Amino acid sequence: MLTVVRLGLVFFGPLLLISTSEYMSRDKIPYVVQLKAQLTKTVCFCQTPEQKPPGLKYDRLLDLTTMKAFPKLRNLVRKKDIPFGKPVKVRFPQYDICVDYKRTLMENTVPVGLFQSLFRAIFKCHIRFAEPFRECCKTNVLHSEGRQITWTKCFRKVAKILVILLIPTPFYVRLFMFYNFENEALVERKRAIALAGLKEPFENSLIHYLTPTHGLFIFIYVVYAVTALVFVFMSRPRRQNRVQKVIMDSFRDLKRLNWADTLSVLISNVIWPFKEFGLLGGLVGLIYWPVAVPVTIVIAVAYSIPTIYLTVRMAVHSKIASIVKTRRSHKTTYHITDTTDRDVHRFEAANVLSSLLNRDLDSHKLSFSLDDIDHVKPKEHDRVSDQVSIASSIVKYSSCSFRRTFKYIFCAVMCTATLYGVVLVLSEVVGCFMEIVVFTIMGCIVNAGSLLRYVMLLLMVFVYCCDCFNNVSKKYLKMNKALFNEVKGRIRDLEKVRVTLE
Repeated sequence: MLTVVRLGLVFFGPLLLISTSEYMSRDKIPYVVQLKAQLTKTVCFCQTPEQKPPGLKYDRLLDLTTMKAFPKLRNLVRKKDIPFGKPVKVRFPQYDICVDYKRTLMENTVPVGLFQSLFRAIFKCHIRFAEPFRECCKTNVLHSEGRQITWTKCFRKVAKILVILLIPTPFYVRLFMFYNFENEALVERKRAIALAGLKEPFENSLIHYLTPTHGLFIFIYVVYAVTALVFVFMSRPRRQNRVQKVIMDSFRDLKRLNWADTLSVLISNVIWPFKEFGLLGGLVGLIYWPVAVPVTIVIAVAYSIPTIYLTVRMAVHSKIASIVKTRRSHKTTYHITDTTDRDVHRFEAANVLSSLLNRDLDSHKLSFSLDDIDHVKPKEHDRVSDQVSIASSIVKYSSCSFRRTFKYIFCAVMCTATLYGVVLVLSEVVGCFMEIVVFTIMGCIVNAGSLLRYVMLLLMVFVYCCDCFNNVSKKYLKMNKALFNEVKGRIRDLEKVRVTLE
């Protein structure tokens, strides 16, 4: 069982990291708020400051030349015959907003707790809003009129370094247990094996076989440090660097992967001769199966095992990042395409033969482009409000560059090495904790009579603590629902007043 757990984490461990990658992503989720009654406003559109009518009074000025938002508004102003420089009345049927994934809060969610408060106060630096720290955080650390480095910026860097150091805490615990309880016996065993001229067997634990000071583990430590520093200190505001983008896009593909499609392609390629040739398919299969079935199995394994799939996708996204100079996307900011990755269907026998025939007929045509390699494929929309095309035009680099090639290779190797280092360390840590749990349960069963009173005492303390925190959560949830009901009641009252006035 322990061996199965360790190997399962090596091959399927990335599935546990999908939620973490989503939290680290900077994507914004679009929301559409349909208004029951259309909102009417008087606005005035001006292309230049000279077009503004003299003496015009306004409540709010929106300068679209300094921001990239409001794509629908820009498109509607271009398409419709709206007079510039004249106040007109417009109707808003809905609100289109984009919200950060990490900032969304559901109605039945209670963001109250000891660890959440400590995390927000320390790592999100909310402690700067407290009265004693408010003015201190804005003070210059250097105490000079030259370069301004406030305490807020300084401790943000310190907090990021602390996060890098604290993330591997489970591995620190594993190393502590290794050097305090296992290292001495392991060294004696290795010495005895070497003196006897024997070879040491691998017993499902990589740390026992190589020890934490082996070159492989040192390489994992270095890769983790470099990747963490790139994530923390080389990220640009509101944008992702190359390493972040490759990792996030690869995990996004993994989330959208459908393993049923892989099984469908496997079966489809096996029965293809019977589909095309009927009863003669058995004879054709004698020539077809020895070639097609091994290739199909390799493709199925690549699409079925998350670690191998992420390895391929990281290489693909690194190559795309080095080939594509820019992507002029017409995708509206207020629309998201979250579709299942059906890229595996390109390897069906019928599609492969069709692709080969197309290449023979016209050698300069490819059966798929970079849009097909990319996981998001354009779709048509039925809604009238989403008429903006989401197709993107790809602009490639005109020539090959050694610098871009080096970036592509370095990025692909760095992302892949980080992936394998994380799954190996995760396998060792979880495998060790599983061994502790298994042997602890065995010891509790053997010594049940002696441990019963202590177990009951700990259980009573735990239940009491949970009950106290649950009472706080219930009160917060009750207040939260009351606020939502109050807002909904106000909206219903306004609707009734509007109907009465009409």
